[in-house]
Amino acid sequence: MNYERGLEQLRSALSNGDTEAQITLATLEARLQSVLSDERLHGSTETTRSERSRIMQELNRLALQHLGESFTDLCLPPEPPAPRRPPPPADKPWRGGAEITVRDQVYVLHDPVDEIQAPDRSFVRRRAKAWQPETDRLVWLKQVRVLRATPAATQAWDALRHEGRLLARLEHHSGFPRSFDPETSEEAVTIVYAFTPGPTLAQAFGPLDKPLDTARVYSLLRSMRPLCGMLAVLHRENLSHRHLTPEDIVLLEGRRDHAVLRDLGLATQPRTPDEGPALYRAPEQVQATLTVPGPQTDVYQLGTVLYHLLTGRVPTSFLAEIEPPSTWNLSLPSELDKAILRALAEDPADRWPNIRDLRDALAQAANRLKGLLRGNL
Repeated sequence: MNYERGLEQLRSALSNGDTEAQITLATLEARLQSVLSDERLHGSTETTRSERSRIMQELNRLALQHLGESFTDLCLPPEPPAPRRPPPPADKPWRGGAEITVRDQVYVLHDPVDEIQAPDRSFVRRRAKAWQPETDRLVWLKQVRVLRATPAATQAWDALRHEGRLLARLEHHSGFPRSFDPETSEEAVTIVYAFTPGPTLAQAFGPLDKPLDTARVYSLLRSMRPLCGMLAVLHRENLSHRHLTPEDIVLLEGRRDHAVLRDLGLATQPRTPDEGPALYRAPEQVQATLTVPGPQTDVYQLGTVLYHLLTGRVPTSFLAEIEPPSTWNLSLPSELDKAILRALAEDPADRWPNIRDLRDALAQAANRLKGLLRGNL
């Protein structure tokens, strides 16, 4: 997000306005610059994210009052037109060690690089971790490069552009990574956002073929509250992640009780048959007779991820009755069986009404485990 762009537009709008508004803007700008300076020096923390969120809310109110649009929108670059003409041939494939330039910033790609070509070969989708030498920070790079102007290519191009703008809007919410200026042309969209350091759930609670002991179950359940909060933010935007796996959820470095999303998953992607990760796919992502995938899909997928981590087994087909998690892990309390099995209901209407209710059920199970652990001391 380009804060300078937004501040310049707001400053210009207030140049002939009331003195009180100008003083308010100057104060908020100084606070924002201080927070950004702290993040450049020490990295993003819960304290800086919270302060940046408060500043952004005040700037949004000021911009809406004087310009009729939010400060967040003022910070975003103008939308370019979608591809309308055949683009030139694609550039070279991404490889570890290669340098990529985005808006005059150089990034050095890390292996592994995900590079997937569309079935109709009209576009290529790329993702890689990268190092920015100038600031000595790690980021994620995502790109959609159009090879032929087709409806599928335009859809992929637009989805990634939407993801970049969505990240810019959500970055002041706790857990979402800071985004940086995307680069958009008729040929390609490239977005850049901060890398969240820390192990994935698969790394922190693996191996995935063995059940967790009671202490690790308690640790896992405690980490779910911030993750569910992030999913709730997406759901308020009428979006859903739809690609939750143990590899797509990260424990913040040094915070075993704080799980966050690695990225936005399929939130900006159009819904397609058989979408989502095969092991954690919800019934409605496969069966066209059920409701359209949405927030209830995230409830199901999170239930599946937790079932796998807790028991060392992926739940059996949703066409058969799923055994309670405690069948495979005797240390699990009945409260957790109820929470997980309701999340895994085949009919979305039978699941937890929203992700916050699942969060509260998991917290209740965690409190039960806390008592059991104290009793064993």
